[in-house]
Amino acid sequence: PDLDEVDLSPRQQEVLSLYASGESADRVARLTGLSTETVNDYVGRIRAKYAAAGRPAGTKVDLYRRALEDGLLPIPERDR
Repeated sequence: PDLDEVDLSPRQQEVLSLYASGESADRVARLTGLSTETVNDYVGRIRAKYAAAGRPAGTKVDLYRRALEDGLLPIPERDR
């Protein structure tokens, strides 16, 4: 997958990487200086952009998968 297909702004990428890594909307708001309402708005727009690109992300787990696919989060290492 190509991140350009989804066309996330740098701020949306930042919000997605924090939110998809497990942070709550409240915590993302504190970390970014945004309001919780704005973070939730960003998450809604991010989901809409992924859906429009044919890569739906209706759940937080789906957003995590999209962030991994697009290189916004590191791929977790497996224990051997």
